[in-house]
Formats: sequence, structure tokens, C-alpha cells
Amino acid sequence: MPNTTRSPALCTRCQEPTFKPRVDLNSLELYVNSLSKVDPFDLDTPEVSEMIILCDGDLEDYEADLMPLRSQILFIEEQQARLKAYKARLRSLASPIRKLPNEVLASIFDSVCASIRIFSENCLRKRFFLN
Repeated sequence: MPNTTRSPALCTRCQEPTFKPRVDLNSLELYVNSLSKVDPFDLDTPEVSEMIILCDGDLEDYEADLMPLRSQILFIEEQQARLKAYKARLRSLASPIRKLPNEVLASIFDSVCASIRIFSENCLRKRFFLN
């Protein structure tokens, strides 16, 4: 069976483990295997209960290690979203239409507006004559 134990998370400041696991999963596997060969009535229940308590402590420590990492992920995702929005704004500033003089743009909009006005008047005449 592959080794499923992982080293605990390291402190971002000192690079030391944030905690030392109380339960060695490799020895736990050996312990469970040895228990399967023992008569159930000879089972040392206080020892098993203590191991369960140690597992609970390790689970709490792992959860405590996960909280700042989740927070860091959220912060990085937010920064990434802000950077994408900033990049989109920069792209709009570099858009070729911004290089056209205002007079040319005004002329284009005047022509389009006049075309729309003529189109609208034609539509109104057609509706009037069809009704």
C-alpha cells in the first residue's frame, strides 16, 4: 500500500511544521492490522479511545492549517479578478477608435442618426398607409 502520510503544513514565516501530528498513519495501519488478528474480547478499548482522541486533535489542527490557506486562495482569486478588469480597461484605452478625431466621430454619428431618422419616418409612413 502506498504511503499516505504527508508532511504537515509549514509555517510561512519560519518554514517549520505548524504542528506535529499525534497519529502516525503508517503505524496506525500496522496497529489496525495487528488488531484484526486479536480476539475482540482482548481488545484494549482505552488505547483505541485514546487514539480516537488523538485523531480528533490532528483533524482540528489540519482544519486550523486550512483556514489561512483558504483565506489566501480567496485573496489571490480576488486580486486576479481585479487584474482582469484592469486589463480590460487598459485594452479599451488602446482601442483604435480612440485614435479617430472627435470631428470624424461626430460626423459618423450624425450620419447614422440621420439614417435612423429617415428609416423611422419610412416605417411610420408604411404603417400609416397599411392601416
